[in-house]
Amino acid sequence: MKRLTKKVLAVALTTGFAFGAFAEEGISFNGYIRAGLEGNLDKETVDTTTFHDGYYYGHASSRLRLNLDIDKGQYGVNLRYQANKFGYTAFDKNENSIAPNTFFASENIRYAVGYAKLFDDKFIVVSGKLKDKYTSADGYDSYNLAENSGKTDVFGATFTFVPVNNLFLTAQLSTLNADKYVVGDSKVTSGKVKAGQVKFNEKILAFSAKYVDDVITVAGGYSLSGQGYGFFKYKDIENIALEAEAKYLSKDLSDKTDKDGKKTFLLKVSEKVAFQKDELEVGVLAYETLIKDKNEYEIYPFASYKVTDVVSVVLEAGIKAFEEDNKDTTYSVTPSLVFNVGKANVRAFFNYDKDAKASIGTTTKISF
Repeated sequence: MKRLTKKVLAVALTTGFAFGAFAEEGISFNGYIRAGLEGNLDKETVDTTTFHDGYYYGHASSRLRLNLDIDKGQYGVNLRYQANKFGYTAFDKNENSIAPNTFFASENIRYAVGYAKLFDDKFIVVSGKLKDKYTSADGYDSYNLAENSGKTDVFGATFTFVPVNNLFLTAQLSTLNADKYVVGDSKVTSGKVKAGQVKFNEKILAFSAKYVDDVITVAGGYSLSGQGYGFFKYKDIENIALEAEAKYLSKDLSDKTDKDGKKTFLLKVSEKVAFQKDELEVGVLAYETLIKDKNEYEIYPFASYKVTDVVSVVLEAGIKAFEEDNKDTTYSVTPSLVFNVGKANVRAFFNYDKDAKASIGTTTKISF
């Protein structure tokens, strides 16, 4: 099975490259590779999988992303392969080596959907390993109930109604947070179903909506399993970007606990304010993670100045504070020098982090 998976993926990638080289109308292939190296000056270690190169502009980890899109007007296909954090990894305390199978894990297929547009594009059906094509948030985290839900196994179908231009209303049937039969259930014991099969109940149902125009974008959705998101963006102030985003998990889905150790809901809210004019961009991204009796607060100021068409100077910082008495406030400062040549981005950075201490590194991202 493992050999078959590798062969199938190899064929898919080869086919994708062929499409890129001999593209016909309606077929596109693109993506990027991002890699680098960071040396920790305190621990005297090297990391090639994750990087402390800034929160807002930074890359965070190595990644290979490949997108294949086939758009034939009334129908099409969208597929994304994405391998994160590939590199030289210590997976045994006595031996350092490349982590096995980092390129061939099933979760690397982020989405693979087919879609059809019916009734003059007023009704759209999407099915497969889901991508939210129409009602996803557009913020920094781009929350939705599909590929950006925090889960890697969201399969199902969506049905989107477009009653007027710029308004999208979606119903979703999927495996997101769905109940599953387990060993010991009466239906499993009797042989009617297999352990691991998804239960057909209300938890597979979700609803979402989005409205977009030149002034605002509003989006939101809720799964009856207990997960939701919301987004708002205002675009009518010159040179200013204003947006807010939120994610909700019920206590049944959240891994958070209150000060008494009882499971509790999670509500994570973010706000972004940015000013951009000519070669200068400055702004701040803030988060409030609202957990009963244990709230967390994060703030990430950022600034970038384009010195030439090739060179930019970037400065980022981060502060994270906790309401819990036994957790100390953490902070980081990350200056970097960025070089852009065509579709190549090279970043040289220094980071000082209260926990990770000082490090230096470089990352390269090549888009195609």
